[in-house]
Amino acid sequence: MNRKAAAEKLVADYSRILTLKNIRNAAVVIIDNQTHKVITYVGSANFTDTIDAGQVNGAAAKRSPGSALKPFIYALGFDQGVLHPQTVLRDVPTAFGPFTPENFDGRFLGPVTATEALVRSRNIPAVTVASKLQNPDFYQFLKGAGISRMASADHYGLALVFEPNF
Repeated sequence: MNRKAAAEKLVADYSRILTLKNIRNAAVVIIDNQTHKVITYVGSANFTDTIDAGQVNGAAAKRSPGSALKPFIYALGFDQGVLHPQTVLRDVPTAFGPFTPENFDGRFLGPVTATEALVRSRNIPAVTVASKLQNPDFYQFLKGAGISRMASADHYGLALVFEPNF
């Protein structure tokens, strides 16, 4: 079996497991760590699936990196001593000045550990952690990581946590 076929089988098999969590599609990009070149990619679990947008190439579609950035926020928080994996964070309606983030599902879970907040990709705890980061803050971290096509830090504010659009 060639790499592309193996990747397609992997995505299809894993996608069937994810349906138990109400996730009905998946994509993958496989990159060689040494050369940084794309080995292969799969854009969706089932190209012929019209109900779950199988013809949309999820590996190439433009979108906000959103939740893919949250592990970096928590890692910075751990490094800076802002929290540890069992720190209890509040997933409740919260305002950060005029910014009032919401969770993707419109619900709030109340008190959650940092681990649970990250695993469940909760926006409000992630914004709370980002609000406590210093030297580097999240914007400085992204700039230092080579993200060069960003507007100013003031342009994003804490919304950078899940809606950077750069």
